[in-house]
Amino acid sequence: MVFSTRIRDFGFAFYILLSRGDHLSFKTTPMSLVRTFSMMLDEIDFLGTYVKPYYLTTEDDRSFFLFPLPAFFILGLFMVLMPILILNLLIALAVGDIESVRRNAQLKRLAMQVLLRTYRIYKLCNRVNVYKSAHMYKSTH
Repeated sequence: MVFSTRIRDFGFAFYILLSRGDHLSFKTTPMSLVRTFSMMLDEIDFLGTYVKPYYLTTEDDRSFFLFPLPAFFILGLFMVLMPILILNLLIALAVGDIESVRRNAQLKRLAMQVLLRTYRIYKLCNRVNVYKSAHMYKSTH
């Protein structure tokens, strides 16, 4: 859920900033969203998408930036925020998993304590029975 809103927001921002140049991956809104998702998976293509069009500024080159500073600003935000969100999500998943493991460990510990106490009671009862049997045997003989 968190990623879908961020991908949508960054995808629309990249579409607005880069659709006027000859960037095939940002020409349409759906393609821009797919490209943003791909960028989230570490396929930014920094040279081909950002550096080369920054230096090719004529309209004859057809691959240019109309708004270079906002584009680099949004790219910088994307490069900082997305890894932080991914790591936070992974940490949250790990912590949630640790909590369930801890709960299961507590239940197993309680079960082991019950088994240990049951075993001790069984052994104690056997000792008492053996003791009683031994005293009864001595008293009769």
